[in-house]
Amino acid sequence: MRKILCFVIIATVLCLGAAHAEEDYKIYYFTDASIADVINNSELTKNATAQVSDEILKISLTKGAQDPHFMLPVEGINAVGGEDNILAICVKTTFRTFEYDYAYATFVTDEGEGVVTANSYAVTERWQVIFFRLGSNENYKGNLKSIRIDPFENAPDKDEDLLYQIKWFGFFKDINSANEFANDCLNEINPTMAPGETEVPHKTSPPPEPYGEDNSIWGFVWTIVAMLAATVVITYFLEKMRKQETEKSKTKKKKR
Repeated sequence: MRKILCFVIIATVLCLGAAHAEEDYKIYYFTDASIADVINNSELTKNATAQVSDEILKISLTKGAQDPHFMLPVEGINAVGGEDNILAICVKTTFRTFEYDYAYATFVTDEGEGVVTANSYAVTERWQVIFFRLGSNENYKGNLKSIRIDPFENAPDKDEDLLYQIKWFGFFKDINSANEFANDCLNEINPTMAPGETEVPHKTSPPPEPYGEDNSIWGFVWTIVAMLAATVVITYFLEKMRKQETEKSKTKKKKR
């Protein structure tokens, strides 16, 4: 009986160990502040400056700059195409563009390269997780060598929106495991709201309507076209009535 019990205990421990060893994710935490120097010195970083404090990567975007981007330190994480298909990044940002409200990642492997777009940012000042479906790109094969992150098309124009923070990033086999890990993390790091409390999101002034002037011009043009069309129709019917009256007059004259 003791032998059977020992066998069951050993088998249980081995099963638990195997489950832990076969985790569906690889997570990178910013515990080494010197990684900021690597990011800043990378050719994949432009119009952005990195520093690490409190184990958070803090990217300061260059005010008003076009095409800001930075290198994500992925070399030591050993991500592989076909296995690590989802890139998840835990970020915090207050910037809202209303036009280009999502990030994209440019990846390079030892077999190819490509670009993948993330889901849209949530309207929140709290931590959130964005997901890149690397596996949806047919070129995502082989060992991952580098990733460049473009958080926005253009950097913010306001000082209070320039900070882009990353708490961790990770690779997952599928979106379900990525969502599960992200939800557990966000529940832990985001403060719990009081019952009935709602978040007041950061307000970034929306840009002026880009096509307002053009719309008014087109409205004027269509009004003119409608008036011309109505004039043509009325003229047609008046001319038709005139011809009918002329024909009637000729007929009466013939009868006399």
